Amino acid sequence: HLHIASSYLTSPKGYIFGFLTFGPLSEKFGRKWPMICGIAISSILELMPALGTNIQTVLVGRLFAGFFGISPVAVMGGITSDCFTLAHRSIAMPIVICLFFSGPTLGPIVGSAIVGSSLSWRWTVWVMLISGLGVCAIAVFVFPETYPPAILRKEARSLRKKYKHLAIHSTLEKENPGLYEIARVYLMRPFCAS
Repeated sequence: HLHIASSYLTSPKGYIFGFLTFGPLSEKFGRKWPMICGIAISSILELMPALGTNIQTVLVGRLFAGFFGISPVAVMGGITSDCFTLAHRSIAMPIVICLFFSGPTLGPIVGSAIVGSSLSWRWTVWVMLISGLGVCAIAVFVFPETYPPAILRKEARSLRKKYKHLAIHSTLEKENPGLYEIARVYLMRPFCAS
């Protein structure tokens, strides 16, 4: 039981750095793909605690699963501001926050039901892995992009293809920084500012 408790204490440490990474990335690449990729990678990393035979594997798996798994929470504030006007955000944001807190509220109940059954504690991790990948598979087809500059970028690509006019570019495309600049502006700046 000590192993289980310590493995779940490492996940919040990953959350801290995940917030500082996925929020800024959603300003560059849009809301959809950072969120879906974060959930998918987090779900795959759950294989480490699900199959791990020592505490180190479980702890590292939980740490990085927490880092990538926080992506929906880090991006959801942006999605809410994209979808709702300032007047309606005061209603939408509490609902979104309630949905996020329903996970930590209901998770221990579901987890204790799994551990109390004939299944092993590892099935708490398998359930997260299966549900995470399942949600990602659905979201790829169903979840729309909400970030206006990313929508304009997609529209610009479509117009370039349709009219064969290479001068049509969106604001995000005009930035077009290299990998170093993306890392400096979108990944390092939040750590320096915090």
